[in-house]
Amino acid sequence: MNTVYDVVIIGAGPAGLSAGIYSGRALLDTVILERGAPGGQILMTDLIENYPGFPEGIAPFQLTENFRKQAERFGVKIEVDEAKEIQKKEILLHTIVHDLGGPLTAIRGALQAMPRDRIEAETRDLVELCLRQSRRQEAMIRSILETFAAEYSSLRTTTVAPGDAPSGRKTAAALLDAFLPAFSEAGLKLEMRFDAEEQDSLEVRIDATSLVRMLSNLLENALRHSPRGGRVTLTVGRGKDHILFAVEDEGPGVAEPERLFDRFGQGGEKAGKAGLGLYFCRITAEKWGGAIGHDNLPGRGSRFWFLLPGYG
Repeated sequence: MNTVYDVVIIGAGPAGLSAGIYSGRALLDTVILERGAPGGQILMTDLIENYPGFPEGIAPFQLTENFRKQAERFGVKIEVDEAKEIQKKEILLHTIVHDLGGPLTAIRGALQAMPRDRIEAETRDLVELCLRQSRRQEAMIRSILETFAAEYSSLRTTTVAPGDAPSGRKTAAALLDAFLPAFSEAGLKLEMRFDAEEQDSLEVRIDATSLVRMLSNLLENALRHSPRGGRVTLTVGRGKDHILFAVEDEGPGVAEPERLFDRFGQGGEKAGKAGLGLYFCRITAEKWGGAIGHDNLPGRGSRFWFLLPGYG
């Protein structure tokens, strides 16, 4: 059956989305047709500095998302050629990884080639700091790529055989060892607790890479928001038909939890890197049949948790 609309708008750039908001608010049945990604030409820049209402500028993807949500709130339907949208984003993201990753690799190679025995101790410390920051920058670039790849991976299988399922116990223990130096440097205590029998490996129905990324995101957030001298606890436990993962910190809590798990969502004054980490956790948990949430702890601190189906 063909649908009859009062208003048909071609193009989901800022002008098209604005027109959709006005016609939708006027109670007109409206559809916006877009053959690529919503946002139009603004997606070709990395920061929009001349849009009213954003004195510090705003990222194009975030502005587009704000437009889209407001239009849909007034009942506007946005129809996108999904295949072309995916292809366009895929090309864009791989271009970003290539263009930014190449110089970073060269920088890291040059730093690693510096003869440590010929430079002063203070300079060696600066070189090591640059190396750490270059690796961190590479990880951030990969995180953006992984997040948008996960968003469009619904056609991939979401099953994993028991023999291939990662152990929640071993994964958490390995991450604890990996994160301990960073937590120690920040003056924080990082602890782990298991709410399960000692012999229970806590096998999780998810691929190992996604599980590591989810836990890493939660630990990085706790590291960023915890005060010096605080304690962070990583808990892994078994429920009736799921495995629980939780990270508790002693930070200030989350003042604005409403958009925590949305794309580009931020929880308060001390914002994260891009507002994509918790969004990645949410779409990954939902893809594998799980759930995710947050609780402000009594007095001080936050608890971020997610549930995933388990074996055993």
